[in-house]
Amino acid sequence: MSLLTVALVGAETLLGEEIRRTLEANDNLALTLRLFAASKESEPDEDDTLLLEPLTEEALNTVDLAVFAAPEDIVRRFIPLATAAGAVCLDTGNVGRDDASLPLAPLQPGAPLPTLSLLPTATQLMLARVLRPLQELAPLQRLVVSTFEAVSTYGEEGIDALRREAGELLNGRPAPATLFSRQLAFNCIQNSVCEESWCEGMRQILGSPSLGIAFTQVQAPLFYGHAIALQVEFAAPITLAATSAALAACEGVGIADDVATPADAMGSDDVLIAAPKIDASVEHGLSLWLVADNLRLEAEAVVSLIIAATEQNTSA
Repeated sequence: MSLLTVALVGAETLLGEEIRRTLEANDNLALTLRLFAASKESEPDEDDTLLLEPLTEEALNTVDLAVFAAPEDIVRRFIPLATAAGAVCLDTGNVGRDDASLPLAPLQPGAPLPTLSLLPTATQLMLARVLRPLQELAPLQRLVVSTFEAVSTYGEEGIDALRREAGELLNGRPAPATLFSRQLAFNCIQNSVCEESWCEGMRQILGSPSLGIAFTQVQAPLFYGHAIALQVEFAAPITLAATSAALAACEGVGIADDVATPADAMGSDDVLIAAPKIDASVEHGLSLWLVADNLRLEAEAVVSLIIAATEQNTSA
């Protein structure tokens, strides 16, 4: 049996670095890891300790699994080449989010990856972790979801854009929008891109094709860490004691003593929840506030999929 060959394309991006660190913490994996730059050029990192392979049209020909944490132009060019060469591809970005034919990567343990799949977004991963144990208490009928998302979703480009805008405004100068549709520093922007596909993806993850979802996505002036305001309507009665117990027993979920902020979640593997509350505006309602380290959550999901692929390769 040969070791699974895994390529990480974009190993120097914010998410790529987090995936690499998470893989390094699982150093007993039966795989060969190849690290590629998110461009054609191979450059060492700032500490001059990591030399990435250059990304060429032939680079992915001998790869079993290719994980893309790269800009859209790289993804659009190299995923077709990788799949044509026989690789299974996982895209962590937004290319194809509005294509209903592209499946999300399965979150169920042991499920094989399709030839091409999309990693669920950080907000979908947050909700999946919280809502799955609640589904066991009573069927879900409707969700009202408002997400407040950090600019690290856009990588270094997002970090630089927010830092520049904040610096200009603090020095009394105008900060014209560059990356975002409006000035983001000391502001927030509602984003309706991929709303429909996000909701469909959430139904797919939860196995609830008829679930009603009202979704609002907000770009927040945060560097790192996502937050979600969530109202859940159940199809049957629930109690606060039962929901609190189910969440407290769920691996990867933490209950905050009082408030929970994105800053509190930095460096944590958990989705943090402020104390759940009954939502009396509907018959069987629950209100929650969730926060998480978005990059860490996505990296953890990617590595879990890689681990599952190595186990399937070992048992084949």
